[in-house]
Amino acid sequence: RDYKMATKTKFFKRLLKFKHMEFDAAGQQLLWAIMTPKKLYRHHEAQYKTRESWSRDDPAFLVCICAFLLASTLGYSLFLRLGIGGFFLALMMTEFLDCIVSGLVVATAMWLICNKLLLKKSSKESVEWGYCLDVHLNAFVPLAVIVFGIQMILVIVLQYKTTLFTVISDILWVCALCCYIYSTFLGYSVMGRLENTVLILCPVLPLLAMCVISIPLKWNYTRWFVYYYKSRIGLG
Repeated sequence: RDYKMATKTKFFKRLLKFKHMEFDAAGQQLLWAIMTPKKLYRHHEAQYKTRESWSRDDPAFLVCICAFLLASTLGYSLFLRLGIGGFFLALMMTEFLDCIVSGLVVATAMWLICNKLLLKKSSKESVEWGYCLDVHLNAFVPLAVIVFGIQMILVIVLQYKTTLFTVISDILWVCALCCYIYSTFLGYSVMGRLENTVLILCPVLPLLAMCVISIPLKWNYTRWFVYYYKSRIGLG
C-alpha cells in the first residue's frame, strides 16, 4: 500500500516536470496501444510483479495524448473554420471533457464495477483506481486515432450526403468504439483477480447492429459529430 501511494505521488509530481518524463517509453506504449494492446497489458502485468502496482507512475503517456488532441483540434478548427476563439474553446472541451473528465468518470465507474461485481471472492487485493484510469487511456488511444485523426483528415468528404461516405463514416465510428471496448476488455482480463470480464464485450453486438441499421437510414455519425463539436462551443 505504501508503494502504491508513492506511485501516485510520483505521478502528480512529474506532471509539471517534463525533463523527468520518459517520452521514449510512452511512445512505445502508444504504438502498443494501437497495434498490439495485449503486449501493452503484459507490460502492466510485468510492472505489477516488479513494482507491486499496475498503474503508471509517469504522466508522459497522458501528455502525449493531450499533445495529439491539440494537433487534432487545430486540424478540426482549420477544416471546420472555427476561428481562433473557436479553436481555444474546442481545445478546452476536447482536452478536459473528452479526455480527462470522461477518463475520471469511466475510471471511477469501472473501479466500482470491478471491485463490486467482477472481483473474485477469494482475492485479497482490489483493483487500483489508477489502473482503471490507465486502462481508459490505453483504450482511448486507438479511438482517438480514428475519431480525432483519420476522421479529422476526412471530415469534409465524410459529411457528403452519399451512401458511400455514410458507410465509411459509420464503419469508422463502430471500429473506434469496438477498439475501445476490446482494449478495455484486455486490460481487465489480464488481471487474475477478476472473473467474468468477457461481459465487458457485451456492447459490441449492439454497436454492430446499430451500424447495420444506420446505413439504410442514412445516419451519418460524422455529421452528428460535427454538429455536436460546433454546438458545444456555440457555433452549431
